Amino acid sequence: MKVFAVTLLLFSVVGCGYQAANHPKSKGSPAKYVTVGARGLSLRVPSSWRNHVELTTAAANGHLSYLLPRTGAAYMYPLSLSPKNASPFFEEQMEMAGASGGNASLQLFEIGSDGIFYTLQINVPLTDAAELRKVASTAHIPPVATATDVVQFMSKTPEANVISRTAVGPARWELVGGNVGTAQEEFALYESTDGGTTWTLERWTHGSSEFMGLAGAAAVYFWTPQDGIIAESSDFSNRLQLFRSTDGGRTWSTVPAPLLGHPDGVSPPTISRNPNGSLTITARTVTGSHLRIVSTDGGLTWVSASTAASSPGS
Repeated sequence: MKVFAVTLLLFSVVGCGYQAANHPKSKGSPAKYVTVGARGLSLRVPSSWRNHVELTTAAANGHLSYLLPRTGAAYMYPLSLSPKNASPFFEEQMEMAGASGGNASLQLFEIGSDGIFYTLQINVPLTDAAELRKVASTAHIPPVATATDVVQFMSKTPEANVISRTAVGPARWELVGGNVGTAQEEFALYESTDGGTTWTLERWTHGSSEFMGLAGAAAVYFWTPQDGIIAESSDFSNRLQLFRSTDGGRTWSTVPAPLLGHPDGVSPPTISRNPNGSLTITARTVTGSHLRIVSTDGGLTWVSASTAASSPGS
């Protein structure tokens, strides 16, 4: 049994490593099967496929981008052979390429509860697609990581992408992002109600406007166990992006922010609650200046700090 340790972005194996012309044909004779595997992951394949199985393992916290929920199904063809597809830390999918002479490709990506990131790639001729489906059903897969596992993996990694955290009593939230300030990140929000012993993945980006964008620098702040604000500074918007929750982070709604200056998209905003109960958000702009907005109604509406200061009763 061979174990391959890699540190590269493993999507790069897609579409390479297997040539249909080199695949031995077994037609007319019964197929012989062998078991291939690495650590806790194994499956049975025809012996003639053995050298065309790409099975790799690596430490999960060495692949921080994969600790975010996978959203690959948006651009691939999901194959729900395993109930583990319900986990955002497991993905199994099959892709058919070409009407004739093309390949069928099986891919599996999993963050295991053992702290290992597993990947599997098999490419076969399109004529062997039915056999490939059977092979996929023989997979023995380690337990999938939970949200608690993932937060703990990140806590052991100094460079983990926890970009903002906040707490109110035993309630805690961690906002995690990919490559801050680029268009390559996703955001995920984890919540704990027991002081950080266990965690729940509440929300993550899917490219919609309901919960954050896909690029920028952000901060999260809760002032009660239910009420919170996320402020996102993005190069793709000429104003701050604000999101408000009143149920502990389970759902979010967008809140308009005044147009005061173009955020720089790299520096995360700061959010604070003042002694009088008002909220203040400060953000750096592309010119190097700072914009400051204030809310006196729990984050429902926002005005510039100068406007708030000149209002009667401020």
